[in-house]
Amino acid sequence: AAAGVPMNVFNYGAGGYSYLANVAFDGINPRPTPTVELTPAPANWFMPLFSPVGWSASATAAFGSRYLGCSINTTQVGDGGPVDHFATGWPPFTDILVRKSFTTAYTGTLTLSVRIDNDAQVYLDGVNITASGAPGYDAASGWLLHDGCADSNSPVFTVPVSAGNHLLAIRGHDYGGATYLDVKADLAP
Repeated sequence: AAAGVPMNVFNYGAGGYSYLANVAFDGINPRPTPTVELTPAPANWFMPLFSPVGWSASATAAFGSRYLGCSINTTQVGDGGPVDHFATGWPPFTDILVRKSFTTAYTGTLTLSVRIDNDAQVYLDGVNITASGAPGYDAASGWLLHDGCADSNSPVFTVPVSAGNHLLAIRGHDYGGATYLDVKADLAP
């Protein structure tokens, strides 16, 4: 790649994710969430050496739920009924943990565009990079807070990377209505 010319590492709708849905709200995020019996988040789930045993494997993004109020999730097509724009289900009022391994051929700046409804914590190679996704980062909670439907104006996270293997891990948090999570990654060498 030419110096400074971004190259796509993976696009929206990419496959190869492992995930765990129906994860319990952890009490850190200040947003309201109903009290439900769900799976607690495993310790160190975002670390590269964590083994996601029992997780769904080889899932395709986007993760989401049917909701006609959010066009990125679902649209009505004439009399044909609703058309969903997500590949893997994620129930409302829960958190989801997703992991995706990928390789970069060059050292440079990685740009992650995250479409989220509602909030997110983003990790790269076990390091929390959520603060790099401002605006919307809430230092008190450690979450990127996003109101309303996911849209094409994605929160963007930028971080330097070296050539080699990497792990992206995201915790999505939903507090009602629709859920949606999708990511694309570009590298500027």
